[in-house]
Amino acid sequence: MSPTKPETQIALGDAVVQTLPELSNIHGREVTSENVLYALIIRFGDEWEIRVPFDIWNKTMRPDDIVQGLTDFDFSAFDNEISVGFDVSDFMDRTAIYHRRVGIKWDNTTWRIHKYDADPFPSNPHAHQMDQNVRLDLSRGGLYKVKRKVGQLTRKELLEVRSRFELKGIEMPPLAI
Repeated sequence: MSPTKPETQIALGDAVVQTLPELSNIHGREVTSENVLYALIIRFGDEWEIRVPFDIWNKTMRPDDIVQGLTDFDFSAFDNEISVGFDVSDFMDRTAIYHRRVGIKWDNTTWRIHKYDADPFPSNPHAHQMDQNVRLDLSRGGLYKVKRKVGQLTRKELLEVRSRFELKGIEMPPLAI
């Protein structure tokens, strides 16, 4: 999605709020501001060079462009959250975390799979850890920021994550680790 004329754009937060009724109507379900922001990161994060979720607040958009960009997005993907009990930053190069201005530690990490993710990298499907904008290769266990590998899960950890998704009915890519 290429930017529109600057004079027609407004702050992203205001644009998102304006789109909620229309997106909820199109999708036949309640679509929240959080849903729209995550969907924008998933759909346009690489194009917009979003490194961490709060980078999106620097963007301006027209509400019509948001609706157009998310008309075919499957918001039901946000219904299936899987929590696993390890800290993703334990597996990442600490330098990469700090260079991206991310220094958050937590006990549980939430991963999401998005059914109609436009980008099949690093696997199809792959999982997103939204707080640190990390992607998990569900075939090999690699952890990626944009297209750069920043860590690796062990086989045991990858199998645990995959099994939790499989229990939710998500089909996994072939295991390659």
